[in-house]
Amino acid sequence: MEKKLVFGALDQGTSSTRFVVMDGGQILGMAQKEHVQHHPEIGWVEHDLEEVWLACVWCIEQVMSELDKEKYQLSCIGITNQRETTCVFNTSGTPVCRAISWNCTRTESIVRRDHSRIEEMSKKRTGLPIASYFSATKLAWLREKQNWIFNDESQILFGTIDTFLLYRLSGKFVTDVTNASRTLLFNIHTLDWDNDLLNYWQISRKNLPQIEASIGGNFGTVLPDAIPCLANIPIHAVLGDQHAAAFGQCCFDVSDVKATLGTGAFILMNTGTQPIPNASGLLTTILYQIKNQPPIYALEGAVAVAGTAMQWLRDNLQLATSATKLAHLAQSTQGDNGGVYFVPAFNGLFAPHWDASARGSIYGLTSYATKAHLCRAALEAVAFQLDDLLSSFDIRPKLLKVDGGMTVNADLLQFCADIMQITVMKPKNLETTAAGAALAASLSFFQDNKKYSLEYIRRSSWQLDQNFLPALADKARTHLKHKWQEAVARSRGWEIDILPTTQRSASSVASLVLLASEEQDNAQQYYRKRSTSLQHQPRYDHDSFFPFFRIISVASVLLLASSILVASGAGRRRGH
Repeated sequence: MEKKLVFGALDQGTSSTRFVVMDGGQILGMAQKEHVQHHPEIGWVEHDLEEVWLACVWCIEQVMSELDKEKYQLSCIGITNQRETTCVFNTSGTPVCRAISWNCTRTESIVRRDHSRIEEMSKKRTGLPIASYFSATKLAWLREKQNWIFNDESQILFGTIDTFLLYRLSGKFVTDVTNASRTLLFNIHTLDWDNDLLNYWQISRKNLPQIEASIGGNFGTVLPDAIPCLANIPIHAVLGDQHAAAFGQCCFDVSDVKATLGTGAFILMNTGTQPIPNASGLLTTILYQIKNQPPIYALEGAVAVAGTAMQWLRDNLQLATSATKLAHLAQSTQGDNGGVYFVPAFNGLFAPHWDASARGSIYGLTSYATKAHLCRAALEAVAFQLDDLLSSFDIRPKLLKVDGGMTVNADLLQFCADIMQITVMKPKNLETTAAGAALAASLSFFQDNKKYSLEYIRRSSWQLDQNFLPALADKARTHLKHKWQEAVARSRGWEIDILPTTQRSASSVASLVLLASEEQDNAQQYYRKRSTSLQHQPRYDHDSFFPFFRIISVASVLLLASSILVASGAGRRRGH
């Protein structure tokens, strides 16, 4: 009997690793293993690369031991991985230090420096802002704080997680264009490391991997000594996790959009063969590239905290013992957040705000609020943040495909549809990141078969499970979004030492003006209610009196604000 060809995917994520074997869109076998998140200091996130590697080996061996090899033949694999996470290892493949995770904020002191000499050029060439999110700042931090690593640069190699795994698996020192495009070192127009940026960040090209097309690139075959059960299996595709998820969601046409709701939340929109800059805080990145073809570009919005907020409620506040119980608590409110809004800016805000000074905040607490309302607010924060991202696109899509661990929560998906006024489409296969890597590998494997195209993959692998349609009244939606925006505004500028001096002063002024305006509004509402309760017309007209009151209040605050600015300037002149 002829064996059926099947495809594998190694999905190395922020908190766990999966290995999946697929037949088209059907999962034949899957294993998953978590790894430890190391937090040696506040805001720091590290991963032990040896632990990550052992998790990969365990998952692969589990699945391959259970695969019916009389019926199926594994033809090739694809790899997908958490992006930006920065690895340093030596030429023997041994890690030199722990990997610095994408969501680690230790590099903020470097980011805050004056980069005006290259900032505009860097954004045009890389599509990215200078932020702690991206790999170059992490390498710069290592050079400054752990300089011993660089004692013998001829023996060390830099890369993202894919590069480390490929070096262990096949002996190749390579990466793909999607992972390279997240480093702040890669020119998305020339598809190569940018010499000017390498010089600026003091990184040598010889320490960086060769860049390949995502699909069909030269990634080698698995070495027999690396993982015996995959010996000589070719590696046909490598993509960053969000790019793989978009491929698994079949976002092959311009304006196709997907959102992944996992540890963080990410929206990617296919923009075709031309990179499109965005002035609203979105990232211009490469979606994927098929060998010998032009790359496909995307606009991306990234939210640092989505599922992480639920983990925080579970582990730090111990509101429940599992994510499922947290979801049940949130559901028990029957859609009522109790006036509670949770901005999960644990280490600042990513797109579209890019504000490292923001901090996690909870607003609207009263004696009515319960832990169920807090759970509801944490879920709602995911939808609010996605709406912020979607509002930053020049064209607002009508359909949004979703995937990731949080999409098992139907209440969350319905709230996303309500807040964003968009049809949310949930596929039957939620393992779209792994599916994307496997399908990309299969496309390369069948490159000579003209029938096996992107359209064929769309028809054969993607199936709708459920649509979520907007059902919330306009007035209620507008109120919720207004309160959310107010909560976000109040969370910003909290870690004031992160802001430059002028921004600190501006933040203080803005807060005072907002406070005066709100106090005036509160006073106005109080006197209106009081006059109504007394059932007589007051001796003055409120609508004419209170604009005058507002002028007096704001003028007083501005006078105080000017004092702050003067004091700030004097402090700078004194060298404070």
